[in-house]
Amino acid sequence: MSESNSVRKIIENVFESELKEISDRLIQTSDPLLCLSETVELAYKSGNFPLGELLRCGNEIISERLLNNPQINSNSEDKPDYKSLLSDLLLGANYWGIRDKVYYSYANQGSIIWNKTDNNINIELRDDSIFRQLVSQRQTFTLNSASPKNKNYSFANAVELLKNTRAFDFTDQNVIDAAESIEKEIEWKMSYFFSYVPEDSSIEIRGYLYSEFISVYRVIMFYALYERHYSMANDISSVITYTEAEIGSAVQDQHPNISIGKINKIISDISLSSRSTLTFLKNESKYYLSPISFTLVDIISNFLRLHAQNQPDDFSSNIAHIIGNGLVFKIKKTFEQHKNYRVLCDVKLNKFDYTLPDIDLLAMSYEPSLGFHLFIGEVKNNLPAVWAKDYLKASSKNGYITKAISQVNIINEFLNTEQGEVYLLNLIKSNFKDLDLKVLFPHGICVIKDKLIITSQSVGMFFPEADIPIIDGATLGHIIDASDGDTNYIQFHVNKYNEIIDDCIEKCKEKVSVGGYNIQYDAVKIANFMKLAEHAYISDGTYEKLEQESLESGYTMAGSIRHKGDEIFHIDQLPKNFKWINIDPY
Repeated sequence: MSESNSVRKIIENVFESELKEISDRLIQTSDPLLCLSETVELAYKSGNFPLGELLRCGNEIISERLLNNPQINSNSEDKPDYKSLLSDLLLGANYWGIRDKVYYSYANQGSIIWNKTDNNINIELRDDSIFRQLVSQRQTFTLNSASPKNKNYSFANAVELLKNTRAFDFTDQNVIDAAESIEKEIEWKMSYFFSYVPEDSSIEIRGYLYSEFISVYRVIMFYALYERHYSMANDISSVITYTEAEIGSAVQDQHPNISIGKINKIISDISLSSRSTLTFLKNESKYYLSPISFTLVDIISNFLRLHAQNQPDDFSSNIAHIIGNGLVFKIKKTFEQHKNYRVLCDVKLNKFDYTLPDIDLLAMSYEPSLGFHLFIGEVKNNLPAVWAKDYLKASSKNGYITKAISQVNIINEFLNTEQGEVYLLNLIKSNFKDLDLKVLFPHGICVIKDKLIITSQSVGMFFPEADIPIIDGATLGHIIDASDGDTNYIQFHVNKYNEIIDDCIEKCKEKVSVGGYNIQYDAVKIANFMKLAEHAYISDGTYEKLEQESLESGYTMAGSIRHKGDEIFHIDQLPKNFKWINIDPY
């Protein structure tokens, strides 16, 4: 056995042994699930969001083990020690992070180095794309929260409204106003969750309609947000216990057309998708709702993953294509808010060669004096990863990012051919019929082609050497929103995204002692948050001004790349992603 395998085995064994001891100890105490959840919620309520996130992962590790123990109950006389609970959760969180590194290193031996000297173990990360991914996800979360589009969801401060009120007292105007605010907050959250399947979809999943799942989920989300704000307003415990009958009845009051049997099944599936934020204690038929934690977890993507794991054929046949198209159309709509863009989806190339893949997304923009810019986008809207095994689906021979890189390169090679050139010009002419190309570009047009891989989450994790930008759809959407249609702005942020994220990273060392071993491993903190300046290009008239200046001066890029007085174009001087097209023959 190699040293790396030996060290990894030691780590797995000592953590599993320690977690078993924790589980065995907590199983003898009263309501351990409640106490663990309350410890996590307290971290969030204290304002220490990073600690809350850590403890939530630790709770997921420990609660799973407790729920698998048939002896668990809430009636013991012994209360858990809260200081010990914090240590337990931190150990679970450390295990969460180290376990992922174990899986990463099995897939890519050189990504992580394992060293052991006596009882000291050092875990060193060699692939910066792993840290970049983790920090990028937190940056996206922050961009979602700070987006100017949130002005469309102007909701009042429910915490202030609920101070010194009685719970759910709808004779109080403040409670009514808080409830209305929470409904708007739900709409805002749903807009950022992985909700590419239409909410009113009649697709059947796990014995009920998807629309019924959404209806039940929205009710529970309302209760969670209400309890979250109410507990913070009145400084009380936020974890709520419901019997199965109570929570089912509360949902059916809102949706009497859904049978109680279906409601109970949906709530059970939401619990399974909640990452231990809505925990079901089966032998006592009761749920523990952690309101803050629950409202931060993307239940929808986890629910779709649950279905994919249990019924993969049904998921592939009935849902995967809806999800795949969803991100394509979302990015199309985001580009087309700017009048200089035209976007085509699912562009078929097999009429030229049956082996050519389709272009998922082709975003074309008119660039005054230059010509046109094209983003050739390969879109992979996989279910967002939760832990290492999910992330690793991107790499390997058949990984979705591996496939995307291959496909976009094949497409680009075709578009560089004479046949591809004619096809591009025809696409440009048919989609920009309002432009007189021979007037605007008497010396021919320049076309810049940029390859781009757009994902649901990945920004190139496990692909540190990739020469094609890989970016998640949410972040790309924020960049396009802020650009005001300026392609240079979009290009800069997309091409420099890795560098931008690297500037937000602060590497550090985490230490944990477990099973007689002192373990030190590379970790990451956020040094600062990425901000996108609101740019002006179309809105301030720059776009029209550039066109007018080109017409008045006669300057075009195509004209500038020939020697003065020489009719021969020196296109060999153009960068690789430039293409000059003589429009006269067409």
